[in-house]
Amino acid sequence: MTALPRPAAPEAPPRRSGDVLLGEDWVRPDEAPPEIRDQRDRRSIVALNRSPLARKIIIFNMMALVILVAGVLFMNPFRDNLVQQREQGLVTEAKLFADVFEAQVRGPDADLRVAQTLDAVDIGPGVEVFVFDTEGRLLGRSQGAPRRPAPGAGDEGATIISNFLNWVWEATSGFLAVGAPEVALYEPETLVRSLLATATKGDTAFRAARGSDGQAVLSVATPIWRAGEILGVVALSSAEGEIDRLVRRERE
Repeated sequence: MTALPRPAAPEAPPRRSGDVLLGEDWVRPDEAPPEIRDQRDRRSIVALNRSPLARKIIIFNMMALVILVAGVLFMNPFRDNLVQQREQGLVTEAKLFADVFEAQVRGPDADLRVAQTLDAVDIGPGVEVFVFDTEGRLLGRSQGAPRRPAPGAGDEGATIISNFLNWVWEATSGFLAVGAPEVALYEPETLVRSLLATATKGDTAFRAARGSDGQAVLSVATPIWRAGEILGVVALSSAEGEIDRLVRRERE
């Protein structure tokens, strides 16, 4: 019995430049025809100028990466945690000031001696202290020394990237918020006065707002007691922009 000869496989049609390259059609670089090797050697980033699809793929992938990084930088809970920590610190400091005043007015006829007390106590850097009576009259006011920047860091520190992202964010927000009501800006004394109504009732009040320069300011007010009676209110206001500077440095 004679075996039939195997029919010769038909020759594959020449592949056009626009055809899809399948696995069985792939040729090793060293076995590729000279014209294909020359075409591969000429490929570079300049080829993107002739490929709209490649440009779209790269642009949309870069946009996704930028959105991801911006979300990590600006939507993390770091700022909220920092505000809570600073709030607890200010409340503790205000109660310590109140304890100092209460220790001086144990007698029924003793007064607060506001000026002498404020000169004697150590006030934190950038913190401003206000003392009011129960009628809202300002009895005394003092401020700690300005906070010193870290050596070589300048006033703001090196925050080139986050400052640029802040500028982009503020520009976008300003464009989208056309017609929206403006955010109220407060002087330190005006801000702490808004807490007097709560403090004169015996509670400690806290508020975060925007100062005259548009940066975050934290304020707290707590009552000064004498024999179960509220004698006055001591209020503290943080340095304007303190929280913003810390957030920018951490984001950077």
